[in-house]
Amino acid sequence: TGFNTPWAIDVTDDGLMIVSEYVGHCITVLDREGKKIKSFGSLGSGRGQFNNPSGIAVTSNRTILVGDSSNHRIQELTMEGECIACIGEGGDGPFQFLFPRDITINIT
Repeated sequence: TGFNTPWAIDVTDDGLMIVSEYVGHCITVLDREGKKIKSFGSLGSGRGQFNNPSGIAVTSNRTILVGDSSNHRIQELTMEGECIACIGEGGDGPFQFLFPRDITINIT
């Protein structure tokens, strides 16, 4: 599988690998053996589009959180790539980000 600048990876409970491609402006899903299942996203600022996706995390309910770095937001996506929510915009106030690059989920 060829990647265009992979930045981050997270793994689902059933072993799927979710990879953010920083210069590819997409998210790629791989099976346990590393075979590409699908990719979604493209360069842009619309819902489900990315501009340098970086940090990535899979939630306990199997949604994907992506630090959409150059769009200054966090996107929440389904495993099929549909955008559930976009949070943030450029700035330093509440719900504003400057190049979010990492995402961590604390499961307690």
